Amino acid sequence: MFDIEVGDRYLETEGGVSIWVVKRISDVDMSEFPLISLAREDYPELTKTVSLSVLRKKEGFVKALQ
Repeated sequence: MFDIEVGDRYLETEGGVSIWVVKRISDVDMSEFPLISLAREDYPELTKTVSLSVLRKKEGFVKALQ
C-alpha cells in the first residue's frame, strides 16, 4: 500500500547523523497522510512521529542502505 514499510531505516540529515527505524504506520482520519512512528536505532526508547510526506519528500531524512 505504501512505499515505506515497517523496518525501513532512515538517516536523519538535520541535527545529527542518527538512524531511525520505522516501527509503525498509522492511518488517521485527521491527517491527509499516514503518520510514521520512528525509533532511533541506537536508542530505541527515543521515538518521533512524522508524516509520510516528510519521508517521501526527504525533509530531514533519507533512506539508509539496508
